[in-house]
Amino acid sequence: MSAMIEKGGVFEPLRDETFFRERLTVLNDTVAWDISGNMDPTECIDIDPFTIAESPVVADPLMIA
Repeated sequence: MSAMIEKGGVFEPLRDETFFRERLTVLNDTVAWDISGNMDPTECIDIDPFTIAESPVVADPLMIA
């Protein structure tokens, strides 16, 4: 995600960590960010599910003992 955010553009609002966390949702079976705050699917940024499936698996820091 950080590489996409670094490019700016539509991902620019996600630089703000609070915005990133508070607007994160699931839309159409994929991760998305509700940019407008009104849950309008036409105003959300989403990640292609194939991009997510092809991403490396990382350890969940909350699951590490």
